[in-house]
Amino acid sequence: MSRHVFKFVNNLRIRWKMTVVVLPLVLVPIIVVGTVVGWIAYQQAYLGITQTSKDDLDHLAAFTVDLLDAHNQQFLTYQEDRKAATEQELASLTNLAYNMVEAQDNLFRKGEIDLESAMQAARNALKRVQVGETGYIYAMNSKGDLTVHIAREGENVYAEQDEDGRHFIRTMCKAATKTEADTLLKIVYPWRNAELGDTRARQKMAVYRYYEPWDWIIAAGSYEDEFYQEANLSKGRIMSSLTVISLDASQSNIPKELAHLPFKNSKMIAIARTVLNLGPVHPCLGVF
Repeated sequence: MSRHVFKFVNNLRIRWKMTVVVLPLVLVPIIVVGTVVGWIAYQQAYLGITQTSKDDLDHLAAFTVDLLDAHNQQFLTYQEDRKAATEQELASLTNLAYNMVEAQDNLFRKGEIDLESAMQAARNALKRVQVGETGYIYAMNSKGDLTVHIAREGENVYAEQDEDGRHFIRTMCKAATKTEADTLLKIVYPWRNAELGDTRARQKMAVYRYYEPWDWIIAAGSYEDEFYQEANLSKGRIMSSLTVISLDASQSNIPKELAHLPFKNSKMIAIARTVLNLGPVHPCLGVF
C-alpha cells in the first residue's frame, strides 16, 4: 500500500509535491495554535464572567442586607410603638371596667339595689365588652375564683399554668392584693384557651387592677397577634422585595454554583430570620 502511495506521489508534478509536503507543515501548527488560543480565550472569558457574576452578586447581597436591615429597624420601631399603644388601650379598658364595677357598688351602698343585683349588672356589662377579635374582660377574686368570664365563670383557676408551666394566676392574685387600689399591673404569658377553640398557644397580654370592696381582680386581656396586622403586611412587603431581587440560575447567565451566593451572607441570614420569621418574638408586640 505504501509503495502505491509513494509511486502516486512520485508521479505528481513538482508543485503538487511541494503542496503535499508543505501543507501539513503549515496546517498543523495553525490548528494547534488556534486550539490553544481558543482554549485560553474560553478560560479567560469564563473566569471574567464568573468574577463579574461574583461581583454582581456581592453587590446584590450588600443591597439585600441594607434592605432587610432597614425593614428590620422600621419593624423594631413599629413594635415599640405598638407595645406602648397596647398597654395604654388595655389600661383604659381596665380602668373603664373598674369604674363600671365601682358605679354598681355605689348604687348598692346607696341602697338603690342589693349586692347581688349590683354584681350581676357588673358581670353583664363586663362580658359585653370585646377586646380585639377574641379578647375579653374578666374578673376573679384573690382565691382564683372566676367571678366574671365569658366561658368559665364560677371555676377556680388559682392553680392554672400557662404553656411554660408558670402559675400566672397565682402571680396575678398575689401582686394585685399587695398593691394600691389605683395601681395597674400587667402580665404577658403564652396561653391556649381550649374552651374558646384555641388550637395553639399564643402570647397573651393582660392589664389588671384590684377592686378591694368586692375582692375582684379586674383584667382586660387579648392575644397580641390580633393587633399587629400591619406588621404582617410589612413582612409581606419584605418577602415581595426579596422575591424581586432573588436570582434564578436556570433563567440567567450566571453559573449555577453562584446562584445562591448572596444568601450565604451570615449577616443577611440573621436579619432575614429576625424580620421574616419574627424569631424570637418578644412579648407585648401587639396593639389594641
